[in-house]
Amino acid sequence: MGGSGAAQGTVVKAALTEYRITLSPTPAAPGLYTFVATNRGAAVHALEVVGPGGTQRTPDLGAGQSARFTVRLASGSTDVFCPVGTHKELGMDLELTIP
Repeated sequence: MGGSGAAQGTVVKAALTEYRITLSPTPAAPGLYTFVATNRGAAVHALEVVGPGGTQRTPDLGAGQSARFTVRLASGSTDVFCPVGTHKELGMDLELTIP
């Protein structure tokens, strides 16, 4: 997991369901973000963020479980997805373009 108790930046809530990720708010600028992922579905899910600012991942989350991590998003393309099984291919995949 990652992050620390220090600067957390903007908090982004990530709701994970079958087979969708909803972010609130959606990051739109470079900076420090703390993703709080909550599994609102029945299947096991996780959240991974991969981009020019770094990579972070939650552990696998059962129904109702939550986890958080902090990552610095930099300009460019950042992929936000569920790395469990084929969930990414089933639609749990968002591409953010940070200006």
